[in-house]
Amino acid sequence: MLCIVASNLVEHHQVLMTLPDTANQLHLDTFKMTGSVEDLVMIESNLNENITNNAMNIGPYIHGNRFTTLPWSNTGGRSMKYDGGVTTEFGALKQEVFHSWFARGLKSATQNDS
Repeated sequence: MLCIVASNLVEHHQVLMTLPDTANQLHLDTFKMTGSVEDLVMIESNLNENITNNAMNIGPYIHGNRFTTLPWSNTGGRSMKYDGGVTTEFGALKQEVFHSWFARGLKSATQNDS
């Protein structure tokens, strides 16, 4: 996942979580546009819960030691999933995180195709 944004226009927060199936550390990198309404702490909590549930109930997280999220407000339902990352609205976060376990080999060609 690559988003090119001027550094003064984006806020970044990183926390570590422990994967329950392996006890490995996973960096949760969360970005948002400066001044946007997204609550990075709430998003990180949601990510931790969803990644933990998926690792315990589906299988191991296989995309290294990082998960990156760029939440957008008012996307009109346009979310994009990547191996170990998403761009999405908060309401679709759980479903988009799920795609790091399923639909790994079946992906949209572009965001508009999703």
